[in-house]
Amino acid sequence: MSICAPEGSTVEMPCRYTYPATWNSVSISVERRYWFVKKNKNNQPVDLRSDPEYSGRVKYLFDQNVCTLQIKNLRKTDSAEYKFRFITNHERGRYTGSHAVTLTVTDLQVKVVSSTSDPSHTCVSLRCHSECDPPYSSFVWFNNKQKIHTGIDYKERINPGDEIWCTLEGFEDYRSASVYAPKSSSVSVSPPGDITEGRSVNLTCVSDANPAATYTWYKKNENVLKASGPVWTITEIRPEHSGDYYCEAQNIFGSQTSTVSLNIKSDSAAIIKIAAIPVITVFLVAVLLFAVFCIWRKRRSKQQSDGGQKTDNESQLVEDPDYENTSAAAQRSPAEQQHVFYASVRFTKNKADALYSSATAAQPRPQRQDEETMEYSTINISRGKHQEAVEDSDLLYSTVTKTHKK
Repeated sequence: MSICAPEGSTVEMPCRYTYPATWNSVSISVERRYWFVKKNKNNQPVDLRSDPEYSGRVKYLFDQNVCTLQIKNLRKTDSAEYKFRFITNHERGRYTGSHAVTLTVTDLQVKVVSSTSDPSHTCVSLRCHSECDPPYSSFVWFNNKQKIHTGIDYKERINPGDEIWCTLEGFEDYRSASVYAPKSSSVSVSPPGDITEGRSVNLTCVSDANPAATYTWYKKNENVLKASGPVWTITEIRPEHSGDYYCEAQNIFGSQTSTVSLNIKSDSAAIIKIAAIPVITVFLVAVLLFAVFCIWRKRRSKQQSDGGQKTDNESQLVEDPDYENTSAAAQRSPAEQQHVFYASVRFTKNKADALYSSATAAQPRPQRQDEETMEYSTINISRGKHQEAVEDSDLLYSTVTKTHKK
């Protein structure tokens, strides 16, 4: 005997047995009866009620010659051969049923054999699949809880909103999973909240569908495929990505779309950073140029100072404060008195007049030992174009006599 039952259901294996009332003038009585699947290490059958795998799920429906077995909440691992055994008071009274019951626990599935579709509906050929061997022929088909067909195959048009499943006859409460077009589709955005320019955004599309749906992404008013798959990642999102997008979830029974709007905000901080780059660059270049200029100026000043040292030394005799003491000149030696410098400076207030200065070294001349060293300064100052010639030729002479103390 074979029984095929869906997973999770309850099955009963009907059983009856007989035995002789007496044997060799000895009255026979049954002392023990039970079902078993496997044997222990001593090759003795194990009572299902003592098997931990069946704990709480096995029940013996015994009554006189009735030996029915009930198993609840069937599992795939319950698929096996089950045998009944009873033991009498006779020394040879151990009996096992000659026939076993083969139990196959299956999970029913609706499989698509073929399909054709047009804009209005889809026509499919379906098969109720099980692990029963041979295939169980008593299948029942339902559409939205209404019984529509009996048999292993079902071929009919499918309309939007239809939900179809199959069961084994006698186990209508334990049906297969339904097949249907996508429904309850939705799109989520991660991370949630405001979308800032330059960041990555994940758009995720989900729907309830069997068979599982495939997903495609489009932007409204653009007939261009943007992406495929349940998750679309947009890296470095920009303001031009703003707009309405929709995800289309589709399987063999139909499709459904879900829409989401993206509003991309400019990242002011990023814009400031980008704008600051040329400013910082210009600033660094300016600092570099300024440093170079300071170095150049310092070197130039040093060169001018070194070049002008000799001139300053030559004019020291005129500018040296020691010469302000008029008695110092008289104390100089004759050799020192031979060096007399004349300075002639002319100043003019008119642009046309030239500003010049000249310094000449006088030829040494014989001097008396007591002759005083004199310096002459001649200054000619022009007082303007409208001054008289006499005034232009006026000379101001100043004589300073310096003597050296002896």
